[in-house]
Amino acid sequence: NTGDGIATSSTCTISGCAARGNGGVGFSFTTACTLSDCAAFVNTGDGFSSIFDGNTLHNCDANNNTGDGFDIDYTATIVNCAAYYNSGDGFRVSSRNVLIGNAASYNGRGASGGAGINLIGQDNRVEGNNCTVATYGIRAITSGNFITRNVCSGNTTNWDIAAGNTNLSERTEEQAS
Repeated sequence: NTGDGIATSSTCTISGCAARGNGGVGFSFTTACTLSDCAAFVNTGDGFSSIFDGNTLHNCDANNNTGDGFDIDYTATIVNCAAYYNSGDGFRVSSRNVLIGNAASYNGRGASGGAGINLIGQDNRVEGNNCTVATYGIRAITSGNFITRNVCSGNTTNWDIAAGNTNLSERTEEQAS
């Protein structure tokens, strides 16, 4: 497609689908959508993108997209997803999101670099994720996020966490060494 691969409105369920080589975003969705076992590869935009509330993504993969792997704004739950080799961030989220058990490697291949997980808002819970080989492992540019039990290694900067966040992952790593 010259535009987005799969674009939906609210209360959708998408399962077992792939969006590859589109001229825009792989999957674009709005409110209260559930995506499971989906893959977005080699799209000109983001792999998965939503600027709306209440979405759930489970077992989805975003690889080799020109934008971010996952660009999600508000109140999403993202579990066991993977983002590899995207030009932007692996996971870029705004506020009130939950990210659990995700993997991000080799993201930020664009000119400005990127993060495995980039928190650009507050009230996010980031737990048990693995972020490797990017400019930043986990980056939180605002306060009010809870970050725990994550592993970041092989990044230019593993932790770029603004004041006012709780980052138990970094303390655990330091205590272990």
